[in-house]
Amino acid sequence: MSRSLRGVTRLLEQFPWAGEEPRLHRAGRCTVVVLGAGGDLTSRKLVPALFHLAQHGLLHPGTRVIGVARNAMDDAGFRRAMRHAVRHSDEVSGFRERDWRAFAARLQYVAGDLGDPATYAALRDRIEAAERGARDGEGGRLFYFALPPQVFPTAVAHLRASEAAPRIVDPARRPWARVIV
Repeated sequence: MSRSLRGVTRLLEQFPWAGEEPRLHRAGRCTVVVLGAGGDLTSRKLVPALFHLAQHGLLHPGTRVIGVARNAMDDAGFRRAMRHAVRHSDEVSGFRERDWRAFAARLQYVAGDLGDPATYAALRDRIEAAERGARDGEGGRLFYFALPPQVFPTAVAHLRASEAAPRIVDPARRPWARVIV
């Protein structure tokens, strides 16, 4: 081993995590909203990744996933479509029906046009219903945009106007809301 490589190795060994497996922690309670849930990104990547986290106990039991898209379907139809996607995903190994049933109970769906304010009002109502029973200030809302970039400004404006994602000025105030584009 070269002298410079030995020096780097000694340096790395000083860090507390050196040689350890990464420690995984379960996330806190959260409502995950996927805007554009009828698309390929949701079925090939997002829902399989969330299912994987749930299989390994890394999602809080109170975490809910709400898909929003213009496809006309209900919660059961969304669950069927996502089951098919997860079952045939290259991202998921060890699909177990018991795990799927537990995960599917978290899935909800709102059908509507993302340019229509009524869609966001329906979404706000679904979020509030999903969050009933949570302790005050527990959890937050994560909005994932599986959308074309030209739709982002409209979606953000409607989320704000409907108060599905209210603007919170004080960072210490809960619940939190984040938009991922």
